[in-house]
Amino acid sequence: MPEFIDLKALEKKAYTSIFQDGLLDIFFGLIIIGWITNSLGDFFDTVIVIIILSSYYILVCILFILTKRFISVPRMGQVKFGPIRKLNVKRFIIFSVINTTILIILLILPYTGLFQSVNFDGYITILLICTLFIWLPLSIIAFLIKFNRLYIYAIIGGLSFFVADLLRGYIPYLLSTSIVFGVSGGIIFSIGLIVFLRFLKKYPKEGGT
Repeated sequence: MPEFIDLKALEKKAYTSIFQDGLLDIFFGLIIIGWITNSLGDFFDTVIVIIILSSYYILVCILFILTKRFISVPRMGQVKFGPIRKLNVKRFIIFSVINTTILIILLILPYTGLFQSVNFDGYITILLICTLFIWLPLSIIAFLIKFNRLYIYAIIGGLSFFVADLLRGYIPYLLSTSIVFGVSGGIIFSIGLIVFLRFLKKYPKEGGT
């Protein structure tokens, strides 16, 4: 008798394999490193900060897409998923765009002067931002796309944002953000780079290395 093949299990295995290249890890690492630009508001106009931050994120997204398209896909092939997983991917893209936009706005708002007359407790505000716009959204994304490492990255991202603001009272903000976001983002980036190099070794491109 022919061996029974669980198509759903095969699809799940193929779906989770898209994270084997480490590119998503690298992407999130670069996103966190980009948070360093938040401190540039102490030196440049808000418009310039917006341009720098937006240009950086656009560049990171383009780099991710091109690397995925020309390095990862040729080695693993273009995998087609069922309607449920396709819907999850669409939700992931829409959710990521909306959340990133909100986060960029929140990073810029302190330099607009809109809330100078409003008295918020600094630590409570930053905890709410970390929870509502970093930890919770990244955890939801991790659940939607079944990317378990992202749960850890969500914690790292949330904590780094809080620690950077906490150190602001002791050292210059540019230094605190450079250290905290550089280290946390660098750790995630390094994990992704290691996974990516292993991926290249495991899946050499046909006709080359």
